Amino acid sequence: MASNVYALALNWNSTGQFCTNVLHYVFDDSGFVSTAAAAKALNNAWDATGKAPWLAMLPDVVTLLSAKARKATGVGGFEAVTLYGAGVTGTRAGGISASGISPVIVHFPLNRIKGRGKTFLPGVRESDVSAGVFTSSFESALDTQIPLAFQDLTLAGGGAPTAEFVVKQTSGSPGWWAVAESQLSDLVGQQRRRQRPA
Repeated sequence: MASNVYALALNWNSTGQFCTNVLHYVFDDSGFVSTAAAAKALNNAWDATGKAPWLAMLPDVVTLLSAKARKATGVGGFEAVTLYGAGVTGTRAGGISASGISPVIVHFPLNRIKGRGKTFLPGVRESDVSAGVFTSSFESALDTQIPLAFQDLTLAGGGAPTAEFVVKQTSGSPGWWAVAESQLSDLVGQQRRRQRPA
């Protein structure tokens, strides 16, 4: 059995700002002819199963540009790319009034006391936040979509392995850990970084 961690980078345009989310999956890639074939299978599985719940969490002014996958437990660049055309956008109608704020999904570890993973969504519509607090309708919508957005994926080919969503740790003791639960943080996230037009 050759279980390896693969990184899946989702690239977005959020009202002119370039954003990237990196998800990690671990699976047995020994049945694939190459790591590029395994990476392509991961892209295809996310496209078939993971894309729709991600789009359901995002405003319609956020556009999905590409998905790039590669083996993360080895060296090398991106091995599989899926490009998306115009119109692959979030499905929550409404504008974004401020850049740098976003919902944060917190990933709680399985069989660990410390450590949390975080995923910043690339934007939130202004009608989903009131006085710095998420609306109950937005929280309800994300409660439905989060388990689907971060579910394990069954890959086609290579013996149809299951790609398990994990959090990859690069500091301290590098490695990865399984996720027991993912949920929306009550606090609105703020990305403190230099903003540039895409």
